[in-house]
Order: sequence, then C-alpha cells, then structure tokens
Amino acid sequence: MRSIGVFTANRSEFGVLVSILRAIDAHPQLTKVLLVAGMQLADTHGATKEEIIAEGFDVDYPLDVGLPVEREGSISTWVGSLTGICGQTLSTVRPDFLAVPGDRYELLAPVTAALLEGIPIAHISGGDLAKGAFHDDGVRHTISRLAHLHFPGTEDSGARLIGMGEEAWRVHNIGEPCIDNLFSDDYPSFVKWRNRST
Repeated sequence: MRSIGVFTANRSEFGVLVSILRAIDAHPQLTKVLLVAGMQLADTHGATKEEIIAEGFDVDYPLDVGLPVEREGSISTWVGSLTGICGQTLSTVRPDFLAVPGDRYELLAPVTAALLEGIPIAHISGGDLAKGAFHDDGVRHTISRLAHLHFPGTEDSGARLIGMGEEAWRVHNIGEPCIDNLFSDDYPSFVKWRNRST
C-alpha cells in the first residue's frame, strides 16, 4: 500500500481534487490522507469542509491556523505558521507522496514542509500560464520546481515544464482532472439542463 497525502485549503481547488480522491479510494494499493486548511475550515467563508464531508471524504487532518488578516506581511506570516503545522503533521503521517493542485499561495506551506521532510511532491496542473495574475505564475512555477512528479492538464503545459528543466519522464499529461466531474452522475445531462425550469 502507498499513502497519498492530499492538501486543500480552498474550495476552488477542491473541485479539481474530487475525481483524484475518488480514484485513490478506488485503487486497491493506495490509501489517502486528506489535509485541510485555510478557507475550507473558516466559518466566515462557509466552512466548506462540510462540502468535503458531503462528498464522502474524511478530513483526516484539519490544519487550523486561522486566516491571514488584511495588513502588510500577514500572508507571509500566515504561510509560515501553516508551514510549521504542515511540517509537524507530515513528519508524523509520512505519506509516500504529497499531491497539491495548482497555484494558490497556501500551497507554498505544505510543499515547503514536504520538501524539508523528504516527502516527494506530485504537482497537478503545473506548467499553466495565468496572464495578468499577480501571484499565480510565480507560485505555480515554484511548486513545479520543487515537485518530483508533474501532472499537467495540457500538452503545452507539459512542454513548458520540460522547457523549465523538468525531466520528461517526470511529466505525465493527464488532462484537467476537474473535467472528470462533468461525466459524473451528479451533473444533469445537457438536455435536462437546457430544459430546466427557471
């Protein structure tokens, strides 16, 4: 059995993770450890951890360090606090891999902790470009450079990762995982959607 740690701190990235979490659960040689932080735990942001539970997943490790406040330096201080609790948790749990999706600044914490604890990192949706975004590309590319395996959503993104110096054997073009959700029974057919009553 291999253990896959999966980190989420934001509702937007959790949608990307749903099909991945289900695939881990369905695999006979994999088990998952779900680490949840940030807005997912905050009542002021809807306590979306309840959505995680409603999807049938356990919040194995709630990493609650609150949320950054609106003042200069608060985000870096908050990421530092989250890095500390991620390090403590990962050093105890020791998953075989830590999987993280995308480009949110919260991801700098678990990725830094995993790197320092010697836990390999799998990055989902690396190699993308977000034109005009202030932090996104810098965070995403930083995570990619620290990651050991890459699961980009497009061939262009995969080629970009290789162009950044990642070894080709580490890059696996899997497509965007959130598209899998469109084939779920939870979504209405196009005909039902088109004919919905308003």
